[in-house]
Order: sequence, then C-alpha cells, then structure tokens
Amino acid sequence: MTLSDLASIATVVSGVAVLVSLIYLSLQTRQNTRHIRALLWQGAADRGVSMNLTMADEKLAAAFIAANGVVPTPEAIMQRQFQLQCTALYAQIDDLFAQWNDGLIDDNRFSRFRALIVSTLAANPGVRTFFAARVDANPHTDYHAFLRSALAEVQAH
Repeated sequence: MTLSDLASIATVVSGVAVLVSLIYLSLQTRQNTRHIRALLWQGAADRGVSMNLTMADEKLAAAFIAANGVVPTPEAIMQRQFQLQCTALYAQIDDLFAQWNDGLIDDNRFSRFRALIVSTLAANPGVRTFFAARVDANPHTDYHAFLRSALAEVQAH
C-alpha cells in the first residue's frame, strides 16, 4: 500500500467522521430545541398558575368583581376564586400534556398523571363542569381531545 493509498483512505475516513459529527449535532440541536420549548411553555404555565392563585386571594377577587361593576358578595368572591383555581389547574394540566406530547414525559408517568386527572374530575363536579365548558369552547386541539377522553371516562363510571 502506497502513501497515496493511505491518504485516500484517510480522506474517506475523515469525510465519514465529519458526516457522523454533523448528524450528531443535528440530533443534539433538535433535542435542545424541544427542551427549550418545554422550558418556555413550563415558565408560561407557572406564571399563569401563580397569577391565578394570587388573584384568588379574597381581597383581590373582591376588587376584581367590584371593578367590573358587580357587588362583591361572599358568593361572588367564592365563585371568582373557584374560577381562578380551575384556570390554574387547567394551565398546569396543559403544561404536563404538552411535555408528554413532545416526548419529554414517558408514557408510564403520563398514565399515572391521567389517572389522577380522571379521579380529580370524578370527585369534583364543579371542576368537571369547568373543564367540559373549556373543551366545548375549543374542541379541535390535541389537549382538548385528551380532556374529552378523561371526561368521557368519568361519565362511563
């Protein structure tokens, strides 16, 4: 084997190594993009949950009701607090569903999460009504299809 033959083999090997490196970098970039998207979505969900639970404070709920021209009766305040709590729960479930849908949560963990949602909906008719209204208002998303299946499971039992 001549020096020229060795140089040709080295050129082929280095070309393959470059190709393998590019494929690896492409996979890493795709994975990093998914993780960044999940972190951004999780941050938005956390802010939404935090804001809704903060606004559920009795004085803040009363101020919101009064500023909208309604007398902040104890029943109105309680209804506003309940709506905000349901909205926080809805956002949290949406975040976990999005992570599962993006492949960031394994199916076993997601099955446990789904069972918890079904039991929460079964035990809380007001929450069930809130979620059903959200599903009816926007029936064409994967998240709402997921919620619809959980609601159907509750109805079946």
